[in-house]
Amino acid sequence: MYQSDYVDYNWQNNFNNENISLVGVEFKYPKWGTIKASYNLVDNYTYFDENSKPVQATETLNYIKVKANAKVSYKKFTLDNTVMYQKVSKGESFFRVPELVTRNTLYYASYVFKGKPMYLQTGVTFKYFTSYNINAYNPLLSEFVLQNETEIGDFPILDFFVNAQIRRTRIYFKVENFGAGFTGRNYYSAPNYPYRDLTVRFGLVWNWFI
Repeated sequence: MYQSDYVDYNWQNNFNNENISLVGVEFKYPKWGTIKASYNLVDNYTYFDENSKPVQATETLNYIKVKANAKVSYKKFTLDNTVMYQKVSKGESFFRVPELVTRNTLYYASYVFKGKPMYLQTGVTFKYFTSYNINAYNPLLSEFVLQNETEIGDFPILDFFVNAQIRRTRIYFKVENFGAGFTGRNYYSAPNYPYRDLTVRFGLVWNWFI
């Protein structure tokens, strides 16, 4: 039941509970990483349609998800990779996900200076997902609803970071989306909601007692 001063946003439904079933498998490789795969079935999937109305699907949602994580180190450098593949075999008209999502971080980590007074970690993170009809945000509902007009994705996001620890003091510095200047700024987190521009974050933690 939902009551609002807006006439089109008043409803009362008697939906069935969602039923979620899944079968999955996980492989762990101590020297490399992990691979997880799952096949998901959802009955009575409930969502908001293009008109911001609550709807319950009459067909069973079927989708698969495969996620792999691998970390490779060479001397003081490490490449940490996470890649996820998703495919909706039934129900793609109301359940939308990017087919490929990847997050890759290359960083350097080591003690620096004589006597090892400081531990330093610095690197770059790359994030990317393929374009798809992402759900639109409805601020009146504070919910996401289906939309078929705009595809979002297919743009890289690059972050630069520095983490350091000096005895009881920890310092972090991060430049988020520093590639905005040369990748262009025609990207959104949802239709009509631009993704954040270049942002600089800085922090300091000083522990008096350990």
